[in-house]
This record gives sequence, C-alpha cells and structure tokens, in this order.
Amino acid sequence: PIPPTGAVEIDPKEHIYAHPKYTDRLLDTNTLDVKTIYEVLLHGIQLGPDRPQFSFRHSSDQPFKSYTYKQVFEIIKEIGSGIVNTGLQPSSETLFGIYASASVNYALCLYSAWPYSMIPI
Repeated sequence: PIPPTGAVEIDPKEHIYAHPKYTDRLLDTNTLDVKTIYEVLLHGIQLGPDRPQFSFRHSSDQPFKSYTYKQVFEIIKEIGSGIVNTGLQPSSETLFGIYASASVNYALCLYSAWPYSMIPI
C-alpha cells in the first residue's frame, strides 16, 4: 500500500497509519467530548459553522460547490424530520434503507438519520 502523505505506519502487518502527533497514543475523544459521528458534526458546527463541510461538483468541468456545517445541519434535520413524519420512530432500533448512487445527496440522507438516532442501511 501507498502510505498517506505525512502519516506514520504504526502497524506494518495491518498497514495502519496515524498522524505523526499520535503514533504512540490515540487521540482521547473525552478531550473533545466527541464519541459519535453525529457529535463530530456538532463539534464541527461549534468550531466553524460557516466553514465548508461538503464540497462537490456535478461534473469535472464545473467548479466545486460547498455546503457549510450549518447548512448541512439544517438540511439533515429537515430530511430526518421528513423520515420521521413517514411514521418511523426516532430510535436506535429504527433501520431504514437508502437506495441511491454515491453523491452528496446520498451522504446527506445518511447523515439525516443521526439526529434522530436512526440507523441507515
């Protein structure tokens, strides 16, 4: 495998790489108070709500467009609310499928499950 730029291989057998600052220890998630993917999103909003989170383009000859953390949060709350309004319960027991090609819209639908503790499959 090709090592990621600036990364240090910490497990040659499994080809696991880490940031040079964390080769002898993992980042303590308690320091950031981030334990779930949803909390990562909330943490990003706290750090910079107007910073880009998703950048995409519809074709290679078009410029990139971006959604900020704040925009992503609003979009996923609306999508998730719509899913709940179909009758699904906001619960970690609720599974729902998304059939779509990989795109920013697909990712937003995945993210929409997290504020409602649902699990996309």
